[in-house]
Amino acid sequence: MKKLIKLTAAMTLSVSLLAGCGNSGSGTGSSPEGDGSRGGSETQSSAQAGSESVVSEDDSAREERTEGGYSITLMLAQSSYSEEAFSRIREKFSDIYDISLEYEVIPDAQFTNLSQVRVSTGEAPDVIFANVPAAYSTYDAPNTLVKMNDQPWMSRLGMDTKAIEAQDGGLYGMPITGFSGVMGVIYNKDVFETLSLEVPKTYDNFLEACETIKQSGVNPLYLSFKDTWTTQIVPMIYFANLLDERCDEVYQQLNANQMSFADVPEFKQALTDFQALFDTGYVNEDYIVGTYDESQAAVAEGRSAMMVCGEYAVNAILEKYPDANIGMFPLPYNDVDKVMTAKYVYALCVPNAAANVEQSLDFIDKFSQADILGIYLNANSVNSPYSDVASENINDVLQGMYDSYLNAGKFVVQVGDIIANFSSLNDDVMFPAYINISQGADIDKEISNIDKNVKEYGESLGLEGF
Repeated sequence: MKKLIKLTAAMTLSVSLLAGCGNSGSGTGSSPEGDGSRGGSETQSSAQAGSESVVSEDDSAREERTEGGYSITLMLAQSSYSEEAFSRIREKFSDIYDISLEYEVIPDAQFTNLSQVRVSTGEAPDVIFANVPAAYSTYDAPNTLVKMNDQPWMSRLGMDTKAIEAQDGGLYGMPITGFSGVMGVIYNKDVFETLSLEVPKTYDNFLEACETIKQSGVNPLYLSFKDTWTTQIVPMIYFANLLDERCDEVYQQLNANQMSFADVPEFKQALTDFQALFDTGYVNEDYIVGTYDESQAAVAEGRSAMMVCGEYAVNAILEKYPDANIGMFPLPYNDVDKVMTAKYVYALCVPNAAANVEQSLDFIDKFSQADILGIYLNANSVNSPYSDVASENINDVLQGMYDSYLNAGKFVVQVGDIIANFSSLNDDVMFPAYINISQGADIDKEISNIDKNVKEYGESLGLEGF
């Protein structure tokens, strides 16, 4: 079959699909969202959670969908594209449904702005791979994306969608993952074993481990700020761990303009300790130009002992370096033994300006079926959102984190869940601030600039309270 992939900016695609980072379409490292009520049980594989109510689609239901014979362009960020998995998905669409699938792959740093422009100017692709509900503010969803509450796949969902609904109750994207985000320290077990290091349970223990690793000649911690979405993960964990049980309360007040970041002493403390990290010699000297790809290689190969990232990085490392001996543990800042999570899912969104909305909706419905979605889920080791589609390839590293932390309710929530409501605030303001602070900038001035922009963005977007 002819390979149909449109490469924007003539780049080389080598990054495995992230279910996470968070990337700036992303995750935000973790990008984004939900209410504070989600318990650990919802983070189980939906196939397990819904095992008593498995729904099987009969032949007549499948015949009700259109027969195919059309073309679809799916736009997605570079870090969300996995060559092997998406090639298989493309082949399946051709073989089973006679649908020609083309991928428009955009560099991470350009994805948010470029996709916004395309959607707002009526030159949208047929389908956008996005982080939901972060995408709602990014694209002004009620005015630009198709509301999907009446779509046939809704009845098959094995998850509560409240946390990913827009303020009007609408669901503007079809979930292709369940809740499964965990962010913490990914480490090379061989390095730890060689140096007789235990997994640190306190922040002092963590810094002591970093010192031992540094003295051995191995870089303790690899940060990758060239991929700017990764700048947010460490300071967000620090902030969330300081707030702990108060995360939802404080985030809601920030989101409603009832307080500013300057009013939250824990935010300044988090940024102060984040800045201090760069004076220790524990971070790679080239962190400003370090890349997400290189962070994976450095930890997998033992050149760096640790990186701080999300579950998507575990999947990426094990896909590219199957012999890597890695593990994961919470970053124990403030001596909090919890992982940071984000209430978001990855989803397929259909712009109102798509060339043929009905075909786009038919395409994503087909994508939700086991013969297609199963390829994606098993390539990325993430939870399934559907009761009739199993995720059968969650690796031992993540299964352990899900069982010990998410399913046990031992998690804090990232502030990115509310920052995502302010459109491109992360890319435009937050990420540059984190970089400036890492290089010694005045923290009070950076916080003042953040608050100024939060207010301006909130007012321009017409957010409640601004």
